[in-house]
Amino acid sequence: MNELLCKAVLAGVMFGCWPLFISKSGLSGSSVTLFGGIVTFMFVAPFALMNGISLSGSRWWIIIITGIMAGIGCLAFNDMMVKAKPASGPLFFIIMLVVQTMMPAVYHIVINQQFSIKTIAGFIAAIVACILLSLYK
Repeated sequence: MNELLCKAVLAGVMFGCWPLFISKSGLSGSSVTLFGGIVTFMFVAPFALMNGISLSGSRWWIIIITGIMAGIGCLAFNDMMVKAKPASGPLFFIIMLVVQTMMPAVYHIVINQQFSIKTIAGFIAAIVACILLSLYK
């Protein structure tokens, strides 16, 4: 569990930091997505190859759908971060994180079929947080 906690913290730091530097690249949102994807592929490929790639039993339709979802999300996110003013970029980033956090919560509720007043209150609080953050000028 300690290794998983360390990986969660490391992922949080990396996913939390790189978006704050995107606007300084001088590229458009779609260019950042393309070239960032290429660099990510080149960085990740050796790890995937060292661990071995087994294609038997793979559900390609899930890989294709999630790849498209990730691509759409990256295009929207990178374009947002590139176009946002330096003062408002972090706020849009926070709004995205609040919405992103709600997705596994919805998944958890659907899978476990557990819906309560607490979960409704949590979703309302998240929506209110997004509204309040978006009012910042």
